[in-house]
Amino acid sequence: MEAVVIILIIAIVVSTIISVLSIKNEFSVDYSEKIEDIKDEVEGVLEEAKRRVGRVKEELEDVKEAGKDVIEQSKDIVEAVKGDKRKGRKKKATKSYLNSLKKSDICKKVKEECDVELDSKMKKSTLVNKAYTLINKK
Repeated sequence: MEAVVIILIIAIVVSTIISVLSIKNEFSVDYSEKIEDIKDEVEGVLEEAKRRVGRVKEELEDVKEAGKDVIEQSKDIVEAVKGDKRKGRKKKATKSYLNSLKKSDICKKVKEECDVELDSKMKKSTLVNKAYTLINKK
C-alpha cells in the first residue's frame, strides 16, 4: 500500500511538473511574439525620433545663420539712422567718375574689373573712354 501511495505521489508530482512546463512554454510562445512586436515598434519610434532630432538641428542651424544676418542688417539700420553712407555699394563707372581718377587708378580699376591691361601712357580722355567701354560692356 505504501508503494502505491508513493507511486501516486510521484505521478502527481510528475504530472504537476509537466503541466507547469507546458504552461510556461505556452506563456513564452504567446508573449515572446508580442514582445518582439513591441521591440519592433519601439525601434521604429526611436528611429523616427532620431530623424526628427536631426531635422530640428538642421533648422536651428538655419535660424542661427539667419540671426547673424539680422544682426548685420540691424547694424546697417543704425548706421543709416546716423546718416552714414551705405558701404559696399560700388560707385557706378561713369565717365565723370573715371575722369576724376588718376590715370594709374583708371588702369587698376579696369584690371580689377575686366582683367584687361591698359597703357597708362595714353591720353587721359582716350583712357577714360576705353575704360568706360570695357567696364560697362560686362
